[in-house]
Amino acid sequence: MTLGKMSDGKFKKVRMEAWAFMPTERATGTLGLQLMAPDNSKQVFSDEIKLRDAVKSYGKWVFISKDVTLPTDINAAQQLRLFLWRADASDTVMLDDVKLSILE
Repeated sequence: MTLGKMSDGKFKKVRMEAWAFMPTERATGTLGLQLMAPDNSKQVFSDEIKLRDAVKSYGKWVFISKDVTLPTDINAAQQLRLFLWRADASDTVMLDDVKLSILE
């Protein structure tokens, strides 16, 4: 979604939240946030929650969150993406109730 569709005004900070499930310590994954150029040609900003660092209890759902300060030069035409990345995962990783909130 473009930033302009998310809010009428410019915002500086967002919060990523989710419930994460990792069955074992071997599981890996990332809750990622990206800002893309208006034509999707390149990433202009990214941040993440590394699930291996955030989740310390395995075999149950764990709440994770992170506040992210966005660059000052963002614009309404840029696209925001929120996603689960499991590039090298050897075990199941799941997210539920993923939420992105504008803080300021």
